[in-house]
Amino acid sequence: MKREIKFRKLTDWAIDEDSNYVENSGFAYGTFNGENVSWEHPKGYAIYGEEDNTIGQYTGLKDYNGKEIYEGDIVEWIDEDEREHVDVVTWVGVGYFLYNPSYISMQYLYDNVEVIGNIHENKDLVEKYNLKIE
Repeated sequence: MKREIKFRKLTDWAIDEDSNYVENSGFAYGTFNGENVSWEHPKGYAIYGEEDNTIGQYTGLKDYNGKEIYEGDIVEWIDEDEREHVDVVTWVGVGYFLYNPSYISMQYLYDNVEVIGNIHENKDLVEKYNLKIE
C-alpha cells in the first residue's frame, strides 16, 4: 500500500503576520520529503513553539465523513453486535489500532469510524471515556 506520509502537530501558538491574529494551540500539518518534515499551518500562519510530544502520523485512512484519521484521534464506531465504542487511534508496532484502557480492548483501525476529536484538544472526551494514553 502506497500512501502519503503526513503528520499533525499541536503548536503553542501561530500568528498571522498581516492581521496580527494569534491562534492558540492550532494544528500544523507536515509532509515528509525523505529527510525531514516540512510544517505548515492550515491558515498560512507562522508557527512558533511547536511541541514535539504531540505529533501524530496520518494513518492513510479517512473516516466515513471523509476526514483524515491521525494517530491520537478519538473515534466513535459500532461493532457487529451494534455496541457503540469510543477509542483512541494508536500505533502498535505493526499497524494502527483502536484502544480504550477502560475495557482493555484493541481493534484494528478501519475506515468505518467517525473522528469526534483528539486527545490534545478534547480533554473532556479523554476524561469522559477514560482515554488516558501513556
